[in-house]
Amino acid sequence: TIILLTLDPITKRGGMLSIPRDLWVEIPDYSVYDRINTAHFRGDVDHYPGGGGPALAMRTVQQNFGIQVSYYVRFNFYAFVQIIDKLGCIPITVSETIDDPSYPAMEGPGFDPFHIEAGDYCMNGETLLKYARTRATFGSDFDRAARQQQVIYAVREQVLSGSQFSTLLTQVPDIYATLQSGVSTNFSVEQLVELARLASEIPKENICSAVVNGNYIEGMQTLSDGSQ
Repeated sequence: TIILLTLDPITKRGGMLSIPRDLWVEIPDYSVYDRINTAHFRGDVDHYPGGGGPALAMRTVQQNFGIQVSYYVRFNFYAFVQIIDKLGCIPITVSETIDDPSYPAMEGPGFDPFHIEAGDYCMNGETLLKYARTRATFGSDFDRAARQQQVIYAVREQVLSGSQFSTLLTQVPDIYATLQSGVSTNFSVEQLVELARLASEIPKENICSAVVNGNYIEGMQTLSDGSQ
């Protein structure tokens, strides 16, 4: 999943753009075109200067979208589940029934079928991860990207409700230490605390969110060897 976030501390405005993993772009310094998510893979494998996979992923987004990207947060599935369970559960409205018999198992080969009826739920980490990952709706990757943004908004609302936010701020160093094996970032812990405080001051109506979907791209098919 690739989501580009921006915050303006002066105007108190924010933006969130979901970028499809299969978007066909130029990978800088490699003189090749490939799916945008391969930049992270290539960067890790080749120990790309400045931070491996995240460094090349940021440079690829910057070159293809014309937006300077200076920071990143990368976390795996297990860290996501732990973070959500730390918050308790997240209220989510499921707009349509989802049936995904081929949802991949968390470990090893095989499937962990996921089915959920339309309705209102308070999801734990494991269920929310499945909801955010599944592609078993008509819009596939584009629907998934929209659901992931829905999840981010829901988590934000849950964190800012009541007195939970101020309590969580004091726990950030301990939470980060616990999750460190599943999270990497070039933010310091102090910067993360300040970033969270700034984000909490931005009204929801001042956040613009969008998905790079079928309205903005041209479809193409690659051959089995990866060539166009």
